[in-house]
Amino acid sequence: MLHYASQETWYRPIGGIIPRSCNFTQYGDFSLRGTGGYCHHYQFFFFIQWTISVQRLTVLHMRSPRIFINDLECATSILLVAEICLAEITDSSKSRFSQPYIQYFIDNTAESWIKTSNVLSLIAQSLKSVLCALLTSHSSITVNLK
Repeated sequence: MLHYASQETWYRPIGGIIPRSCNFTQYGDFSLRGTGGYCHHYQFFFFIQWTISVQRLTVLHMRSPRIFINDLECATSILLVAEICLAEITDSSKSRFSQPYIQYFIDNTAESWIKTSNVLSLIAQSLKSVLCALLTSHSSITVNLK
């Protein structure tokens, strides 16, 4: 339990604070045309092709894009986290861990982008809010980005 000057109390499971080995790994990658990922432990794989309307807003079709590659990186990260959250809720037979610690392997710029608090675009801010809400609502899950 942490107390700050604002008198708010923050709770975090101890599994998210103590350094430990990961329980399983998950992999993801992306491009301007689509994204995908998989996790052997939960036996899932996904591939999503970005819609034409999304692709048209990237550097594939615009000199000054409205959707940047970093936005697509964050979307991939959100999908990876969402897959684990869904698996934890729906398939308790594979959930042997009370506080699973997941090692994500995604692009290294995605890691730095997600950890950066200074996000300029409205799309990026919205995506980051979704990721934070997802992780907050499933606080027993700890992730490590690589």
